[in-house]
Amino acid sequence: MNKLRPYQYICLGMLLLFGLIRFCNSKKADYKTVFKEAEASMNLPINYAQGVDLTECYVNDERNALVYVFSVTDAIFENLCHKEYDDNAKRSIISTISESPFCDELCESGMGYVVKYKSQSGKEKEITFANDELVELVAESKSNVKKDFLTAKRQEIGATFYPIDFGDIICLNGVVSDNSVTYEFQWTDSIDTTMITPEFIAYQKETMKHSVRDSAQPYIDEMIEKGYTMNYIMRNSNGEVLFTISFSGNDLK
Repeated sequence: MNKLRPYQYICLGMLLLFGLIRFCNSKKADYKTVFKEAEASMNLPINYAQGVDLTECYVNDERNALVYVFSVTDAIFENLCHKEYDDNAKRSIISTISESPFCDELCESGMGYVVKYKSQSGKEKEITFANDELVELVAESKSNVKKDFLTAKRQEIGATFYPIDFGDIICLNGVVSDNSVTYEFQWTDSIDTTMITPEFIAYQKETMKHSVRDSAQPYIDEMIEKGYTMNYIMRNSNGEVLFTISFSGNDLK
């Protein structure tokens, strides 16, 4: 599966490329100027995933914030509006900022941080951090270096643009609950439901086990201890649920 890279690494990496040396030698009062000079060096728009383009990167003086603007398809935008998305995305953004080489400079700049999405039909959505919130969440993230299973999966899902089209099947979304991680898939072509027998489902589970085990490392012992599961809901082209495959920690041991 073509796993999309977290968009935060791409954005922060661009500024790092053009401005890191100067950040290290800049005084606090100069941070905003350096951000502006870095953005002027970027060759936008940049396409880095199907249906996702980074179109703008700028300092908004009125809001005192660094702003990234993404143009996305309507289908992707609808998934960004999923009720679980904002919390997942915020955690992922903070985790990425915390690990970036110019995290301290960004926090000390006094500026906020905004990720804005624009759909093809003109809808807009923002994920916004005021500077004091950014500083607080970064400090919290740095104090909790080892991520637990659910936190790691929230960040992973939050950094992924859904849906992901694999041709004959689409990954619609991923959701983390209190005790499980669930992904929903939908076949694009019609499926002969007479083929979906207990033996067929068991075969599919065995086929998937290796890749699921890889994605769950190194959290399998935690999954066993806390009873967490990874679930894969399979839908037909009409959106009807055909079957669900679940993996416990013991399944993956």
